[in-house]
Amino acid sequence: MKTENLHLEKQGTVATVTLDRPKVLNALNAATFTELDFVFDELAADSEIRVVLLTGSGERAFAAGADIRELAAAEGGEGKAFALRG
Repeated sequence: MKTENLHLEKQGTVATVTLDRPKVLNALNAATFTELDFVFDELAADSEIRVVLLTGSGERAFAAGADIRELAAAEGGEGKAFALRG
């Protein structure tokens, strides 16, 4: 799976996962959660990885939290389901 909202780098036994949505302070949207699920599953299956660092790109924030624009556009129980996923 190609990721658009984060980057994965492996060096020896250390993996660095970088949230890469600096224009929105790395706010977490549904696509980012899907990518995180995929990458963390991949890392869990990699017997060489012992440490995972989670960081954010940009200079202003690690992660602003939920992507409020996406939540505002959610219908019915979608917002609640998104919040529970986070």
